[in-house]
Amino acid sequence: MISFFNDYKIPIIVFLFFCTIQQANANEIVLEKNFAGYFDSDGIYTVVGKINNAQEYPVIPIITITIEDNASIISESYQLSTIYPTSDQPFKFKFPQVVSTNPTLKEPRILFNAVENKMPLNVEVIYDDTLVTHKDGHKTGRIINNGDKTVENVKIYALIYDSNWKLLDMGKNIEMIKKIEPGQIVDFSMYPDPLFGSQAQYYSCFVIGDEAIIPVNTIRHGKEYNYRYDSGIWFAYPEFNEDGTSLLMKMQNSWPLEMYANFEFPKLSDVEKFEVYLNNEQIKSIQSIDEFGNWHVAFVMAPHTSGNLLINGFGESVKTQQKDDVNTIQNNNDYLYYVGGIISAAIIAGTFVFYRNKRKIPKV
Repeated sequence: MISFFNDYKIPIIVFLFFCTIQQANANEIVLEKNFAGYFDSDGIYTVVGKINNAQEYPVIPIITITIEDNASIISESYQLSTIYPTSDQPFKFKFPQVVSTNPTLKEPRILFNAVENKMPLNVEVIYDDTLVTHKDGHKTGRIINNGDKTVENVKIYALIYDSNWKLLDMGKNIEMIKKIEPGQIVDFSMYPDPLFGSQAQYYSCFVIGDEAIIPVNTIRHGKEYNYRYDSGIWFAYPEFNEDGTSLLMKMQNSWPLEMYANFEFPKLSDVEKFEVYLNNEQIKSIQSIDEFGNWHVAFVMAPHTSGNLLINGFGESVKTQQKDDVNTIQNNNDYLYYVGGIISAAIIAGTFVFYRNKRKIPKV
C-alpha cells in the first residue's frame, strides 16, 4: 500500500528547483477512497489517509484538506515527501480549529511536482516473527539496509487498521534513526493514538523515507523567515513577537513516550542563545551549530504533553559571556547522539508521526 522512499546520505536540501508543477487528474495522482477524520485522544480533529502515484516517475504531492465546520470552511495545504511510481504515501494532519462535534471532511485535492534523478532507498522492513503487534496496539520490528550506501535520518510510516481493515490512524517510528550502514539491522517501534490502542490490529505496507524534516514559513520583522524541524510532535501556528526575539507556537505530544524535537534555525548572529519554555516553564534544551552555519535547538517532551511552546533568543545581542554554556555542544553529531540516547532510555524504561504546521505551502 505504502511506499515513499527517498535519497541516501544527503542532508535534506530544497529540491523544488528540479520540479515542474502539474494538475492531478484521475490517471495521475490517485487519492484512494481510504481517508478518514476523527477526534483524537486530546479532542483534536485529525485527518489520515494515503495517496497513490500512478505516474511513471517520482512526484512530490501537495495535498489540500477541506473541512466543513458548521458555517465555516477550513482549508489547509501541505507538501508531502517523494512518492515513487506505483507506490503509496500516508498522511496525517491535525485541525484544532475545528469546533463542531460533527464536521464534514471533503475529498482532498492534490497537485504534484514531477521530480528528476530521485532513487528509492534500499532500506526495507524485515517481515519475520520479529514484526509484532502488541496487546496495547503498538508495533515493533526491524529494518535492514540492503544497499551499499549509508542512509541517514530514516523515518518509518504505516497506516493502522482495526480487525475489519477500517482505517484508524497513521504510525511513525518513535526512535531517532540517525543513520543505518549497509547490511545493518535496526529496531523500530510505533504507536497508534491512545484512542485506538485496543483496536489496532494491522499495520499495512510500511514506508521508509528520509525527507520528513518539516519546512516552516513565518514572518519576522515583516519578512519571510524559514526554518525546519524534525519530530513526531505536532507543532503549529508559529508567530514571532514584535521585536522578533521570541517564537511562539502550539504543540502536542499525543504519544505515551517521550518524544524528541530538533529545530533548525538560520543564524542571525553569532551570539544567539536559545531558551525553550512550555506553558511558561523552562525545559532543558541543547543548542549546537551545524556545518552549514545553522543553529540546532533540540529537546525532549514528556508523554501526553500539550500547550504553548516559546523559543527565545533570536537575533539577540549578548553584552558579556562570562561563562561557557554547558547546554551548547559545538558538534552537531554530539547532540543528535545525546537526544537519541534520551529516547532510547525512554523506550527501555517506559515501554510515537507527524507533523506539520499551519502555514500553507506557497504555490510553485
